[in-house]
Amino acid sequence: MSRDLVTELNLAATMQAVGARVATLVPHDSLAVYLRQDIGGESRLVCEYAGGEYASTFAALAIPLGQGLAGWVAENNKAIVNGNPSVEVGYLNDSNRYSVMRSALALPLE
Repeated sequence: MSRDLVTELNLAATMQAVGARVATLVPHDSLAVYLRQDIGGESRLVCEYAGGEYASTFAALAIPLGQGLAGWVAENNKAIVNGNPSVEVGYLNDSNRYSVMRSALALPLE
């Protein structure tokens, strides 16, 4: 995968390449990559790439550091396997969108 990424020229193209490669390695319904940003003096995770069935749901999230599944992983620098994806629902007003998801893998990338 790293060889493929070397040829990519921008972040959007790189994220698309990562998404395509991960899909061949790990079956999933959705994939989201968040970047940590300081917004108004607070650290948040902002979606840089989202793909798959629930891409629009994940793309809309700005997650406070330490909150929800992804926020906890980013703050503690530890992965979660078979996490509960519905804990992110507090950042949306539509809890029905998460009811079909059963598990999540969240991991920090440095």
